[in-house]
Amino acid sequence: MKSKQPPMRNKLRRNQKGFTLIEIVIAVAIAGLVVAAAAGAVVQLIQSADTTAHMLAVRQVQQAGYWLSTDALQAQNVSANTPTAWGSEDFPLTLTSSSGNITYALEPMGDLGELQRSDGATNMTVAKYLTNTTTCSWNATAGLLTFTVEASVRGARGNETETRTYEVKPRPL
Repeated sequence: MKSKQPPMRNKLRRNQKGFTLIEIVIAVAIAGLVVAAAAGAVVQLIQSADTTAHMLAVRQVQQAGYWLSTDALQAQNVSANTPTAWGSEDFPLTLTSSSGNITYALEPMGDLGELQRSDGATNMTVAKYLTNTTTCSWNATAGLLTFTVEASVRGARGNETETRTYEVKPRPL
């Protein structure tokens, strides 16, 4: 009697092509590491964009506060004009000192605005991206100028906003 031999398909052939289970597991692990690294880079990029937008908003608020505070400290007279359609209570604002008049005005820039400073000879933009909640009020009785400035800059995940209030008492006459 003949002995039964296993069928040919069950025999392991050396010239078979394909991937082994170990090769597939290693390839999936490497692909996972590459995807994780790429996701980390994207998250870091988004956070960086938000940080940049926030720092820009902070810088605009600081610039507006610096210029207005510096000029207001030197002012001998403060006069607030009729409110403009865009902006707050007392813009344009005129500060008079021994060196002349300095006028601040809020100018619309789309939904936001920019603070313009004019000393008669030169005009300059002091700050941009200011919201319509930026206000300036002069209390003549107390001799106190209150300036609240808010800047809003678009970041990767939405608007980054910074608000500060400055109170300045101009020098007495």
